[in-house]
Amino acid sequence: MADVEDIMSMRQIFAEQYVKLPLLVDTDTFTGKTYIVTGSNNGLGLETARHLVRCSATRVILAVRNIAAGETAKADIERTTGRKGVAEVWQLDLSYTASVKEFVKKAEKELDRVDGLIENAGVYLDSWTVAEGGMETTMTVNVVNTMFLGVLMMPKLMESAKKHNIKPCVVFLVSGLGFTPQAQKELAKGGKDNILQGLNDPKQQNMDQR
Repeated sequence: MADVEDIMSMRQIFAEQYVKLPLLVDTDTFTGKTYIVTGSNNGLGLETARHLVRCSATRVILAVRNIAAGETAKADIERTTGRKGVAEVWQLDLSYTASVKEFVKKAEKELDRVDGLIENAGVYLDSWTVAEGGMETTMTVNVVNTMFLGVLMMPKLMESAKKHNIKPCVVFLVSGLGFTPQAQKELAKGGKDNILQGLNDPKQQNMDQR
C-alpha cells in the first residue's frame, strides 16, 4: 500500500510542475526595495532573482556558495532584464556556520533595508557526507543552517520594519517530496523526540529519501 501511495504522490508532484501560473510584474510593489535570494545561481532561485530585478527592485542579493556561478547568473539576469547594477553576488556557504555569520554581518553593515529574505538554497546528495559540526550535509544545509540564517537575520528585518515602516518577509522554499509516505517513514526513525538524531544516523537513513 505504501508503494502505491508513493507512486501517487510522485505523480501529483510531477503533474504540478506543468501548471503555468502568471508571473505578475508590478514595479510599484518592488521599487526601492532590497531582497536576498539564497541559492540564486540556478533553478528557482535564479528565476526568483530575475523576476525581482525585472520588477524594479533596487537591490537583489544573489547569496551563493560558488562566486563564479553567481557572477554568471548575474550576467544572465542583466542580459535578460536590461537592468544593470541591481543584482549583487555575495558569498554564502550553508554548510559552514561561520559563512552564515559572516553573511549576516555583511548584510547588517551594507544593507540599509531588507524587504525580503527568500531561502531557496539546498542540496541533494546520494551519498552520506558529514559537514561542519558532525551533522550530515543535507541536514546541515537544508535545515539547520537555513533556519540559523533566518534567525540571525531577524534583528535586521525588525530594524528595517521600524525604520521604513514596512513588513519584511521570510520565505522558505521546500520540496513536496518531504511529504511522501516514504519520507515520513524516514523522519519517524529517530522517534518524535529525536528527529534530528535519527536523520543523523547513517545506519538508519536512506539517502534516496532526502
